[in-house]
Amino acid sequence: MGNVERNGQELSACQQYQTLLAVSEAIVSHRDLATLFHDLAGRLHLVVRFDYLACILHDATSNTMRLHVLETTEPIPVQAPVPLSVAEDPAGTVLQTQHPLILSNVAEESRWPQLPERAKPYGVNSSCYLPLTTARRRLGVLVFACKQAGAYDTADVDFLEQVANQVAVAVENALAFDEIEALKDKLHQEKVYLEEEARTEHNFGEIVGESAALRRVLRIDREITSRFGQDGPP
Repeated sequence: MGNVERNGQELSACQQYQTLLAVSEAIVSHRDLATLFHDLAGRLHLVVRFDYLACILHDATSNTMRLHVLETTEPIPVQAPVPLSVAEDPAGTVLQTQHPLILSNVAEESRWPQLPERAKPYGVNSSCYLPLTTARRRLGVLVFACKQAGAYDTADVDFLEQVANQVAVAVENALAFDEIEALKDKLHQEKVYLEEEARTEHNFGEIVGESAALRRVLRIDREITSRFGQDGPP
């Protein structure tokens, strides 16, 4: 191996390491996923070629994949995300297999018949899908997409998997924060209802023992504590 090639590889490895540190800094700095992905896109462009960076999450209730965040290098028409069944999208396959997936030529892809048509308005010709998974659960998929065909190869996967592992923790924390905020809001509404009920009742002992509103408040409070402890999500 020549000195020029060796030096180039060392420089690339150094850039990747610095980018992983930058990704960690971005994750610590942002709780909101849209803001986080905007920051990540700027940092990752230094070492990864992409026109679109997407976070696709799995909805366990409907067993569908839904676009949650899309970061682009240029303005695109705003469209409401359309949930897709796990079988209809490459992200579903990656979620199930837990293996990265590279599509070098989207236009010629036949495993997911609707994919070329969905990608056409965005000019996407290649993409790389990586599982977003933590020790607790499978969350979804991180997607790098490029207008250039053949933009990704197996040499990119190790680094991108390290990025995806860090992003998965950030996604899990953000979802947990959103969930606990929703539970707290529900608890507040139930407490307001309970206070109103208390003002209209004369026997508070009956309220404590029989009030459906109070039982709902206590149930929600127990749910928050059991899921996240006293201090909320990490």
